[in-house]
Amino acid sequence: MSSTMFVEKLDSTLDHVYFFINDRRPSTASTGDSNQCGTPRSEIASVDSNDTEATTAVSGMSSLGSWNLNPHAKTFNPPTSPCDEQSNADCFELRKTADRGYGLFATTAIPIGTRIICEAPLIRIPERSLHLASPAYETLSNAQKATFDKLHFFQPQHLDLEQVSHFNLIDYSDNRTEDDDFVDELVAKHIRVMGIFSANSFAAGDGLAVFETTSRINHSCVPNVHHSYNPSLQKQTVHAERDISPGEELCTTYFGGPDTYYLRSQRIEILRSDYGFTCACPACADSTGISDSRRQLMGSLAWGLQQFLERNCLGMTHVPTSSSEALQQAEALIHLLLQEGLFSGELIRAYRTASAQALNAGVFQKAMDYAKHEAEVERNCLGTELADLVQLGMASTCWMEHVLSTAAAAGFQFEKHGNLENASKSARSENKAKKNMQKKRAKALKKKEQEREANRAKEVERVARKEIERQKKEAAKKQNEYDTSFPSLAG
Repeated sequence: MSSTMFVEKLDSTLDHVYFFINDRRPSTASTGDSNQCGTPRSEIASVDSNDTEATTAVSGMSSLGSWNLNPHAKTFNPPTSPCDEQSNADCFELRKTADRGYGLFATTAIPIGTRIICEAPLIRIPERSLHLASPAYETLSNAQKATFDKLHFFQPQHLDLEQVSHFNLIDYSDNRTEDDDFVDELVAKHIRVMGIFSANSFAAGDGLAVFETTSRINHSCVPNVHHSYNPSLQKQTVHAERDISPGEELCTTYFGGPDTYYLRSQRIEILRSDYGFTCACPACADSTGISDSRRQLMGSLAWGLQQFLERNCLGMTHVPTSSSEALQQAEALIHLLLQEGLFSGELIRAYRTASAQALNAGVFQKAMDYAKHEAEVERNCLGTELADLVQLGMASTCWMEHVLSTAAAAGFQFEKHGNLENASKSARSENKAKKNMQKKRAKALKKKEQEREANRAKEVERVARKEIERQKKEAAKKQNEYDTSFPSLAG
């Protein structure tokens, strides 16, 4: 598989892992008007001159061949502390906030990569099936209903929940619907359940789900935790994507993919419309315009890289013309993501893109360095139980194996790759264990089916014997009646 195909496949398979809000709006929305190819207009003129990092990036964009990162920026070296694969319920508590209802707050120092939460859904329904939240709610225990009822309710203006209730939930064959008060009470109940689900749901595989604890996490455009649904565990996990101090609120982001780069005004409007609150995170509270300028430029760089991978809009602004230029542009994007404090999904994608383009350009050591950075961020945000990504061949360990084999085929030898070998060995072991588990499950299912067939055969035989006995008894009864009626003929 080529490096470009590897990145394209990565981009198409990560939505279920990294983000819970689908891209419902055009990706060009964050930058205003666009040309026919969908690329934003030049953002260079709007970058604040006081933003040293953004200005450095802009000046570099005029000549990608002479790209240099900001010499004043801190070097990013992902930590190597191990992730805790168990949830840590003792490291946070539920508190009431001044303006956003309840939230989760750290009670101790939480190191980067710590798994903070790991929980099964309270309610889970298919996407675009909000009306199913109410029937699912009715299946909960009283204690679970009480937990659900305490979550924040909000009815977005674009959702006509009353109409949904009338069209999908009320059974008008029920005679009680002739009572207007009964219908009003039922509609109000449906609206409350759907409103709570809408405001608190996260992506869960191919559906949406509300969780007892995760749904309490508030939003920040500069989050300190990363949430994702783990298909292998069938649970929602939350990891610290950076070190978190005691007393600090745990915040995730309600944006993902291109939405990450929306400007402050757009993010605030979406959050008000969909969730009913005004964001006051560091990015939204930035009155200097630096954050907006940085995100606007990041959006352009990410868009250009995606067009380059898809071979679209070649020759347009921000669309590289070679792997070397794409590598430099990916490095610029990485730099700005780190400066903005965004350490999860988009950073993983940027590291993979940089590694792939370094590999295409024959810069093997840099390809491996970026691959290792990707692996570290992946581990910090997702943990190590990634059998689904390994099976797809899209885990960072799979990519590192690809880099290693490509470099070896070109005659390049890395100085040290012991960690890579261990990671690759771990991935192979995990994949082997998964296959063994699948074989065991298949064997168990086959055995159960054989047992069911045997039981069915026994049941058929039992019914047949019972029927024969019944027929014998019936015949004997008739014979007895005949003998009684005609005693002279008996014998």
